[in-house]
Amino acid sequence: MRPRRRRRTLLPAGRLPSGISSAPVVILLLVSSLLAAPAQLCGQEEQEQQEGRTWNEQRWGLGFTMRISNIPFATETKTVATLIPLIMYEGPRVYIRETEGGFKFIDNDRWRLSAMGRMHFFDIPAEFQNQIQGDRPDWGVQVRYKPWTRSWLDFELLSDLDGHSTTRVGVGTRWFPGRFRAEAFANAAYRTSHYNSFFWGLTQEKVDGGVDLTGGINAYYHLISSLYLQGAFVATYLSRPVRNASLVEDAVDWRAFVGIGISNDRFESEGRQLETTPYWRLAHQWGTPSALADHPFQVEPDSMNSQLTTVFYGLPLTDRLFTLPLHVYLHSGLGLHWPSDYQDGSVELVVSIKVYYTIPLPWRIRIGFAEGISLVSEVTALERENLEGNGFKPSEYLNYLEPSFGINIGDIIGSESLKDLWLGYVIHHRSAIFETAQQFGRISGGSNWPGVYLTLAR
Repeated sequence: MRPRRRRRTLLPAGRLPSGISSAPVVILLLVSSLLAAPAQLCGQEEQEQQEGRTWNEQRWGLGFTMRISNIPFATETKTVATLIPLIMYEGPRVYIRETEGGFKFIDNDRWRLSAMGRMHFFDIPAEFQNQIQGDRPDWGVQVRYKPWTRSWLDFELLSDLDGHSTTRVGVGTRWFPGRFRAEAFANAAYRTSHYNSFFWGLTQEKVDGGVDLTGGINAYYHLISSLYLQGAFVATYLSRPVRNASLVEDAVDWRAFVGIGISNDRFESEGRQLETTPYWRLAHQWGTPSALADHPFQVEPDSMNSQLTTVFYGLPLTDRLFTLPLHVYLHSGLGLHWPSDYQDGSVELVVSIKVYYTIPLPWRIRIGFAEGISLVSEVTALERENLEGNGFKPSEYLNYLEPSFGINIGDIIGSESLKDLWLGYVIHHRSAIFETAQQFGRISGGSNWPGVYLTLAR
């Protein structure tokens, strides 16, 4: 029997491979969610002509899960945890499923062909994650064959933007026992030497290509109404070249998930007609160094005069939640950060789910709150100053929150034709959930952009 080699400990953060992109799978999710507007509109155009302004309830979900993973490297810290916001949407063409998303070119009873992206988590000790910011997306195509109603065979070709590629074949099945919805899956993934040398050799050692074997189960439990518990466990038996790498200590790479979320009530009929319709929203906002809790009464002006203009599209998902008249939308948008003496102009993309409640007064008032993800092409000067001042390396990819307050213009002036026009106050907030999320770079802080908006329903 070959004696086990003495393992080198993981190198300090300053010598870990640099240049791991922080731009994650959010790019595909954002673009896909914006494509959802015309795709969904085409799908319902004929129905609207026949029945007037109608919209059907969509399949959606919003929640949070705690991901706990082992660290297969030879480190003193052997596990790492991260909090992940979950956004789920299943449209006729576009889908967003937790940490992956894509566009379906073909989807019928037997076959599905998709362009897709999936988050790849790079698990290292938490104290290194802000400097390295190693989570990144894998991009590619997936072909799924469905020989039976609840089972499938998958073939995937994936790669990140630096050419670290994976070829994967897998099987899966799902079942619905009582209040549970569960999926079991297994796959074999060939990862190239270029991939293994980067992620497991950390550019310090050449690691040959090999086949990883993965199996797991993902389950949801319907607690009550629209409330669900989520849990999953996934384990990967690493290929022989990876197991023999000098920096790797464990043969198995495992991940566990536990979370909670809201979604469609599975015991309600699908395809229910909604009272809500899509909307477009135009907003202009001004940056402030003030914290979110200081708004709107103690807002400090920004000496750099940072400004942001955004356009959002709201796709209706449901018009009731927990039997309450809460309107839920897939709320996706594009923002332009204005150039100034302190920064060049930059673009921001947002995908989120937003919940509204309308107070039925003579002049209707609508309050809303969104949770989602945000990606900027370049971190703004305002945000960079906040984060670097607190000792953090900024990240283009952050969590997104959006509280808003609006009043109906048609009610104010007594115009029926303007009954779907709203004027309001909104706060555009980027942050990283108090250092709990490795995909956001283990950051505490961010930026706030209060401003005014006009929303017009279609």
